[in-house]
Amino acid sequence: MVTPAQVFFSYLLLVGLIVGIAALVMMTLARFWPRRPLLGLIALLGFGAFLWGTLALTEPGFRLFVFYFWLFTAAVVGGAIGCVTVRNVFHSALLLILSLVGVAGYFILVNAEFLAMVQVIIYIGGIMVLFLFGIMVSQNIIGTQLKQNTPHSPWAAAAAGVLFIVMFFVGLFMTLTPSVNAVRDPLGSNTASVGWSLMATYVLPFEVASVLLLMAMLGAIILVRKD
Repeated sequence: MVTPAQVFFSYLLLVGLIVGIAALVMMTLARFWPRRPLLGLIALLGFGAFLWGTLALTEPGFRLFVFYFWLFTAAVVGGAIGCVTVRNVFHSALLLILSLVGVAGYFILVNAEFLAMVQVIIYIGGIMVLFLFGIMVSQNIIGTQLKQNTPHSPWAAAAAGVLFIVMFFVGLFMTLTPSVNAVRDPLGSNTASVGWSLMATYVLPFEVASVLLLMAMLGAIILVRKD
């Protein structure tokens, strides 16, 4: 049964999260730069209220897990919002790296350490480093301030806010029953399970994907080759 205290802390963490994210987004916009100290204080208060409500609704044994979950969530959401709102393309790429680090943290929380390392090595260590080098070697692009506002931004923000509130309450009151037919994996390590799946169960899709990547690389070489 839901108690009044649980309802209060639920609304407290929801309002705190919305206020914190809104103030953080406003700090990235050029029109609110003179008010950044005040917006920073409001964001800290909002996230503090959110953390207080979250810890109050969490059992003591799961508080550390919940803390890291919301820490990685802040990295993912904050990096994603900053990636599409900042006006410097180099800073946008750095914030995208922060978001990808948060996704790797999600994999660690669900004991998928192999996928976490793949996330860091391939996406951050490979693709994003390539993006950063491409930005740095491009002429007159690092210091360029790009305009990322559109006339439809308020409508998009309102739709995203409504969707977030609906998903929040659905996740808050949703209960998942464990499956009685779940079979434990005989392999103890997640890395061993992934390796066995790639080399045994999904070997054909794995090879097809490698051929497609090879064809894409050859096509890129042909396109950029000088006659």
